[in-house]
Amino acid sequence: MAKGSRFLPDRFDDVPLEKGYVGLRRLKRPKSFWLIPAGIVLGVSAVVAVVGIILVDQADNYLELDPEEIAIAEQEPEPEPAPEPEPEPEPEPVEPIVNPSADEIEGITLTVLNGTDTAGLASGAGERLSDEGWPDQTLTNADSQDVETSLVAYQQEDDEALALGVAQILGIDEVVLTDNYPGANITVLLGADYSTD
Repeated sequence: MAKGSRFLPDRFDDVPLEKGYVGLRRLKRPKSFWLIPAGIVLGVSAVVAVVGIILVDQADNYLELDPEEIAIAEQEPEPEPAPEPEPEPEPEPVEPIVNPSADEIEGITLTVLNGTDTAGLASGAGERLSDEGWPDQTLTNADSQDVETSLVAYQQEDDEALALGVAQILGIDEVVLTDNYPGANITVLLGADYSTD
């Protein structure tokens, strides 16, 4: 056991000590050591670059298009502006029938409504129509006795000339196409503006 040792003796205590360095020796790295990793990196980069160039070249061959196969969008010529529609000709004014023939009033029914509180107004208007050759009328009071404006109403467009004739005989300005008066082909509604003259 070596002097001054605090450990129990073992078989290594008797090994003679050699002078000099014992164990693994490290050699000093050569100055060109860094060239090895740099060479590996450069080699791998060169291989990758060459492979990439080859792949791009091959891909370029696949991408070549035959000009005949390229679909070219043909430009359509700008459409000519549509001609402006001609304005519809205004319908010719309907001539009122004041003195109807028997054929013109065949099947025509007339109603005269008094829309005022003046007694006998409807019968007076009916007499004026009868004097001009119009068929017998139904004479009665309107639902309302405070009608301001007189009118002549007709239900079918074919009766417009007859309705205008009735309005002209009675001096009424307003003539309307409506189905508000279903009791007759032509209905006269006398209002406060109706004149018996």
